[in-house]
Amino acid sequence: MKEDRPHLILLDIMMPGMSGLEVMKRARAIDREVGIIVVTAAHDEELGRQALTLGAFDFITKPIDFQHLDQCLWQKLALMTL
Repeated sequence: MKEDRPHLILLDIMMPGMSGLEVMKRARAIDREVGIIVVTAAHDEELGRQALTLGAFDFITKPIDFQHLDQCLWQKLALMTL
């Protein structure tokens, strides 16, 4: 992330080795403006609140509604260009 500087990250919460919430914290330490959309199979409101508190643009649960994901991606990209 330090080298490539992405504009937008799709991030799962449940990953081997490190939770998505920890990745978010580390990403925010590097770049406060990077867009983060959390995608997860965990239907857990508390995880969603934590992700949004850490700065996620949205919290999307699986199975993914690809129309909603598409709208979310375009909304975040549009806000980033303002």
